[in-house]
Amino acid sequence: MATGMVASISPRIPPAPPTCSRTEAATSPLWTLLLRQLKPDLHLLGFDVADPLAISWYNESVPEGMGRSIPTPMTPGGKTLAVVVGNNKYLWPRFLEAYESDTSLQLSEDPLDAYVERRPVRIFWGHQERDGVIGGPSLELQRMASAAGVSIWDEPSCLSLHPKYGPWFALRAVMVFDGIEYTGIRPAQLQNPMGDATKAYVRMAVRSARSPSTDNLADLSGKRDLGERRSSGDGHPTRELVRERWQRWVAVRDAPYPGHPFRYPKQMLEYHYTGSRSCLQLTKC
Repeated sequence: MATGMVASISPRIPPAPPTCSRTEAATSPLWTLLLRQLKPDLHLLGFDVADPLAISWYNESVPEGMGRSIPTPMTPGGKTLAVVVGNNKYLWPRFLEAYESDTSLQLSEDPLDAYVERRPVRIFWGHQERDGVIGGPSLELQRMASAAGVSIWDEPSCLSLHPKYGPWFALRAVMVFDGIEYTGIRPAQLQNPMGDATKAYVRMAVRSARSPSTDNLADLSGKRDLGERRSSGDGHPTRELVRERWQRWVAVRDAPYPGHPFRYPKQMLEYHYTGSRSCLQLTKC
């Protein structure tokens, strides 16, 4: 799940990476030096998704009237650097190791969210966590990842599909670097890799997950059901509904690519959907 955290970063200029010559450091845009430092550090923490974009790309992708944009007062033209942060299955052992050794994580209401909020921003020296969005209650990380070329957002199924990880990754946060201009080339929009038959099967899986009375994926009834009414204001299922029927939401994720190599391990899957602390044991995973 996406946390929707926005970390506004005001970093000092980092030293050039060891692989970067002095000449290159002097001529390279600051955002390239930041990314060279950021990506390997995030990888060590278990975050293998760290892709840049200009905030304007996201703001332009938000449908008119929906709001949820991010102001960019520090950079002309909305080219403020942002980095979409996410993870695949390799986050799990890193997180469990941190949980075992960090009492503050053990005492937090949501240990994984706390890990996401605390660890990445420590890579830089100064930060201020803020909601930082205008016109809506939350940031659409799926839309932002799509604008950055990270993944394609299949809105009817609530799935984001990564070219390598498929549906088996999670969007965790966006780091916004105030005053740093991103001048990279805008990536081409990814296309939905699912064919019509796969899309239909995924829609059936979603319907089964939403409905408290439907166990048959072949039920293509267009009737509205309790599961649909128990959705958040933006049409996404509520956390309560997901926890109650988490195995069916796993089936939704399995539907596009059965047996995907980046499928989460068992305990990570259960924790991802239920938040059960019984999963947070190294001996189980």
